[in-house]
Amino acid sequence: MRSREHAANEGRKLGAAAGAASGVRSRRRVEQISGPSSSRRSAGLGSGSSLRGGSASGPGVPSGEGASYSRDESAARLKEKRRTDAKAKDRKRIWIGSGVFVAIIIVVTLVMSWNLWWRYDDAADIQGTWTVQGSKEKVKITDSAIYLTDTLFYNYSLDTNEKRITFSFEDKQGDGVYSFSNNRNTLTIAEENADSATNEEDPSIFTTLERESSDE
Repeated sequence: MRSREHAANEGRKLGAAAGAASGVRSRRRVEQISGPSSSRRSAGLGSGSSLRGGSASGPGVPSGEGASYSRDESAARLKEKRRTDAKAKDRKRIWIGSGVFVAIIIVVTLVMSWNLWWRYDDAADIQGTWTVQGSKEKVKITDSAIYLTDTLFYNYSLDTNEKRITFSFEDKQGDGVYSFSNNRNTLTIAEENADSATNEEDPSIFTTLERESSDE
């Protein structure tokens, strides 16, 4: 009887030890299987907590100080761009204004040159009958001579580019400059005074002629 009881006790002890060993092995297998996913879940929760707490600063989520610096830098760039654009517009206005001014000068010069040298035919306009201004003395001018009377005349030639007139009488010669009024009805001849070397107050002799109305 005792041997049977002893054997039964031993059997129960062995069964309990086997059950404990089996439970330990089962827990280890479970830990081996579930350990990585648990680590992953723990890591994920830690990361999420960091994101929710706002303490992590990823590359696409600037911190407060970084965002402020970025705004200041953007504002500075915008201000510099506006300044550059304003300078470019000022330079453009200056160039346009200068171009317009130069164009006006060129146009005025061309008009004056055309009016002075090419608009009229001086050789044709000088011909006709003229009256000496302030007197009744008449002068007739042909294409080659200036008649003071029917028998007294000067031969002359014109340089229409330089607006100079050269005349001769027998063995004497003289020259001067001439000009027409705007309506071409008044002719002024400034003859160089032969005595201008000794008479500086009157270097030229001016003769003003007015066209006869019948020649207009």
